[in-house]
Formats: sequence, C-alpha cells, structure tokens
Amino acid sequence: MQITVKIAIVGALAFAVACLGASIYGFVQTQGLTDPQLVSDGRGYAFFWLFLAVVCAAIAAATGWISRAPE
Repeated sequence: MQITVKIAIVGALAFAVACLGASIYGFVQTQGLTDPQLVSDGRGYAFFWLFLAVVCAAIAAATGWISRAPE
C-alpha cells in the first residue's frame, strides 16, 4: 500500500495540530500549580509536545518541498 504525497502532508499536519493542542493544554494547566516541581514537570511535558508539533510540521513541509522538486 502506497501513501500519496497529499495524504502524507495532511496526516503530518493533523498530527502536528494534535501535538500543538496537547502542548497548549499542558501550558494552560501549569498556570494554576504552586509546587515548583509540578510546574517544571508540566512545562517539560508541554515543551515535549511542542517539539513534536514542530517536527511534524517540518516533516510536512519537507515532504511538500521534495515532491515539487524536478526529477
């Protein structure tokens, strides 16, 4: 089974949006915490999901860029 370029880009962008949502949720949830250890852990969680969102967006951009390159 082969995946078309458009499906790969849409899938990567969809996963990037889901990861970005998890990251935003993580940052919002740390605002009400008072324990410094929990705040640090929560921000680490949020930055991890933000990193995944950036990687997925980069993969989608690279896939689109490579697909447009002349052979």
